[in-house]
Amino acid sequence: AFVVLQQPSVALHDWNALLQFYPTYAQELGIPGLVAETFLAQGRWDQIILVAEAHVESPSLPDAERARLSSLLSQAFRRKGEFDRALREAQRAMRLWPTREGPAFLHQRTILGRIELDAGRQDQAVAEFEAVAQARDADATNLTNAAWGLYMAGDTERAAAVVHQALRQDASYGNASHLRGWLELARHDYAAAAASLLLASERTPRHFGNPYQGLASGDLAALYYAGVAYQKLGAADQAKAAFERLREQCRKIAERSDEEAVAARWQAQNFLARTAARLRQPSSEPPRLEGDDTTYFVQTARLHAVQGRREAAMRELAQGVALGHGELRHI
Repeated sequence: AFVVLQQPSVALHDWNALLQFYPTYAQELGIPGLVAETFLAQGRWDQIILVAEAHVESPSLPDAERARLSSLLSQAFRRKGEFDRALREAQRAMRLWPTREGPAFLHQRTILGRIELDAGRQDQAVAEFEAVAQARDADATNLTNAAWGLYMAGDTERAAAVVHQALRQDASYGNASHLRGWLELARHDYAAAAASLLLASERTPRHFGNPYQGLASGDLAALYYAGVAYQKLGAADQAKAAFERLREQCRKIAERSDEEAVAARWQAQNFLARTAARLRQPSSEPPRLEGDDTTYFVQTARLHAVQGRREAAMRELAQGVALGHGELRHI
């Protein structure tokens, strides 16, 4: 149901039946982690917390599964703005992780680092990002995640060096080109930024990312900000071309009807409205995003800022930050 038919609601029904009637068997199989991962993809933070807290202390749960469930729980608490609880779960995931090396372990270190950053533990966060950046077995994904962390921590020069390292290792990794484009945008190098962001949009798989964190069916944000960079260059035709490509992708996503695409459709509608505003065209407001007020307020603030509705944008941004949206330097 989940993999072949793409019907997570059916899968969740059966998984929950296993958890109810055969809890020990389900825990040994890692069903709580499968359920929590599905809720993570749907942005259902409260449901992750509910299922994870019900099973994470069970003696039937293998340590590797406990580590996985703790990691998912930490991400849910982070999205709820409960950074102390998120930090405790991320630290437990690190303690219980079955190996102390390899890309999966390094990924957990970057998760811990980002939560430490949100919790105000800057030095500890930077130490995690540096440990990943210097690890012999760090792949391009790990290096890029560490670079994003360093950028969020305010060390843009070190972030640029690490993302360059990631691109040397794998020039096809789109998210690394995206970060390079952001750093170039911050330096007002708009021509380079546009080129990097276009490359990111072309090289990012359509299934990449989490729509509840600003990505939907690939890297729509990269294509949008490529258009912004062209506008800042005064290259109106190139900006319009980038925005029209974005519109085409967003319309395809907005037409999807499957239950997995709820957040992706909302993000696509938000980008369609922002693109229209950039081109000084009328736009319609996306509906309310159910289940994730944090993303709703921050993304709506971006839309209203582009539309020139500054007081509304500041009010919505404040609400998003109050609900726990991190990445303050990025904002």
